[in-house]
Amino acid sequence: MSGASGENDSLLPRPGGGNQRFLARGQRYLPGIYGGVGPLSHTLFEQLLLEASGRRGARTDQDHPVWLLASASSTPNRMHSLSGAGEPAEPYLRHFAHLLQAAGADALFVVCNTAHAYHAAVQRDLRIPWIHLMDVTVDSIRRQHPGVERVGVVGTDGTLETGLYARALARHGMREIAPVPGSPEQRAVMAAIFEEGWGIKATGAAVSERARSELAWVARWLMGQGAQVVIPACTEVSVALTPESFSAYPLVDPLRVAAEVLLDVANGVRTPEEFRVSV
Repeated sequence: MSGASGENDSLLPRPGGGNQRFLARGQRYLPGIYGGVGPLSHTLFEQLLLEASGRRGARTDQDHPVWLLASASSTPNRMHSLSGAGEPAEPYLRHFAHLLQAAGADALFVVCNTAHAYHAAVQRDLRIPWIHLMDVTVDSIRRQHPGVERVGVVGTDGTLETGLYARALARHGMREIAPVPGSPEQRAVMAAIFEEGWGIKATGAAVSERARSELAWVARWLMGQGAQVVIPACTEVSVALTPESFSAYPLVDPLRVAAEVLLDVANGVRTPEEFRVSV
């Protein structure tokens, strides 16, 4: 299926169609979530969605918006794919994005930072917009923390090496502060995510105290390098580097930002097309 496919490939037609009544009260658009990358991150994202929806007044099941989820855990490691050391991730991203689009999603949320290195290639083949996590996160920093010039980024080697946040920050006059891949600080980040014994990807639904401690140490190091706010720039980092484990400086979590954007889109406060990025 390509981006040129017709409107009738949707199982839940666009707003106003015959199946609109199956959405939540007042819901305008149907979000699609590309999860499973890693599996714990989208469960946190859904929890954040429910919390944010509750803050907006949801009190019953039917007050929360309907969304679609593809737990695409078969997607190859995005960092290995980018380096050429592993199976290509792009075909999986394309496949599951089309699956959500065909099921009726009006906008796509990919719950993986590093996967956004493939954003342009996949977006060209989609009819619906893939909401760009870096853009909405940096826009949130600009609005919520005016005057910030230096932003700490705690992410994978792949996220840092592809410059995903560095470019988004530069467009708003801000500068990325991040460890150098291979440095002790960045090795600590990678271990906290990937270490087989205690890393976040290895411990199922639990997060080890060692992983939390290592990431908090790196966040404190970033503050020492001049960062004024910190982005947990990997969805595994979002799981462990939280306001409860690191309260010294502001955290701007892409998952929390995306949760608010998803609710805005679902409820028609903003339209999906507002987030389409030219590619």
